[in-house]
This record gives sequence, C-alpha cells and structure tokens, in this order.
Amino acid sequence: MTAPYQHLAWLTDGSERAAAAQPWVTRLAGFGAATVQVVMATGAARSEALREDAQARVEQALDSLRLTAGSGTAQVLPGQPAAVAEALVCSDGVDLVVCGRTGATGLDRLLLGSTAQRLVRRLPCDVLVAERPEGTRLKTVLVPLDPRHADQPALTRA
Repeated sequence: MTAPYQHLAWLTDGSERAAAAQPWVTRLAGFGAATVQVVMATGAARSEALREDAQARVEQALDSLRLTAGSGTAQVLPGQPAAVAEALVCSDGVDLVVCGRTGATGLDRLLLGSTAQRLVRRLPCDVLVAERPEGTRLKTVLVPLDPRHADQPALTRA
C-alpha cells in the first residue's frame, strides 16, 4: 500500500490549540510521507525579533515530530495563513494541509473569520483540522464525496 499523502504541510501559529495537530502530523508522516513542512504565516510585516521567535517556534514544532533526517522543513513565510497554504499547494505539491482549530465563535468569528474554514473551502487538496489531542477516539469521520468523480480518492484515503 502506498502512503496516502506524500507531502504534508502543518500550519501552526505556535499556540497550544495549533499544537493539537502535532500527533496527527506525526501519525500521518509515519505512513510514509516523503516530506513534512512546518509553516508559520507571519500575517502583516513583523520585526526581525518576532520573525526570529517565529522561526524558533516552527523549528521546535518540527523537532517534536521526530522525523527521519531530511524529511522535514521549518519555514516562516510572509502572508495570511490561507494564502500561504494555497501557495504551498501550488508550488510545493502539498497534498495534505493540517492545522489546529482555534475555537473562535460568535463575534470574534464574524469579525476575524475562520482560518480553518478558509482552508477547507479554498484549498484544492485535503485539509485536516485537528481539535483533539492524541488518545481521543474518533467517533465519526466525515468524508464529503463528489458524484462527478467515480474513483472517490478522499474515500480511499479515509
């Protein structure tokens, strides 16, 4: 059996909620992914000190994955998370984007939007939004199907 995903990208902002995706990335990478990119989008322009702090955080996140040497990279890229993810999918061939769920609700969500929602709607690849820490049993896996595609690749991967 071939690996379900060859190139994974973990979008993180360094928060505890984003760290909930780490066990999922580790598990998926263990199925034979060729590369894993740990990426933090900077949003608006930031100072050099903030950029260095962000780079240290993505490198720490990459170390937490315990990947084989050379199979992972840690990057801090300018831009908003959804735009950065879209660029990774188009330029680097990323076939799965993993992110944590921030839990924004109500007025915060209306004013700021939901990055996870944007990723799911905009990206032409699979997106895993992780909310639960490792050890939590999945009760339901939702696999949307497109009747225009006879092979249903999402169902095969699920």
